[in-house]
Amino acid sequence: MDQETNNLLREILLWLRFQSLDKAKAAVSSLLDTDKKKIIFEHTDGKASSRGLAAKHTVDRGAILRWWGDWFTAGIIVKKGDTYSRLFSLKELGIKLPDGVISKDPVEQES
Repeated sequence: MDQETNNLLREILLWLRFQSLDKAKAAVSSLLDTDKKKIIFEHTDGKASSRGLAAKHTVDRGAILRWWGDWFTAGIIVKKGDTYSRLFSLKELGIKLPDGVISKDPVEQES
């Protein structure tokens, strides 16, 4: 693709994200109704396994797998190989993270 096409696609992506923010924030607010869910969501980066997250954050692995299923169905995470990746960080949506949780860099989207 040429540079003009790339620039146009980037602009379209920005507008789509802008138009979707309120819907995403509403979905996330209702689905992430506990600090544990917010922490697991924020660390769902396409690299972390359910076992690793469960051990690190003292959350039942079965709960994480159920949450991932719910979040995938709602469209706020995507499947990446054997794990999942969030589409956006809570910080990007203006949602306060639980104390002591540091937001990872925004998730890079693969084309």
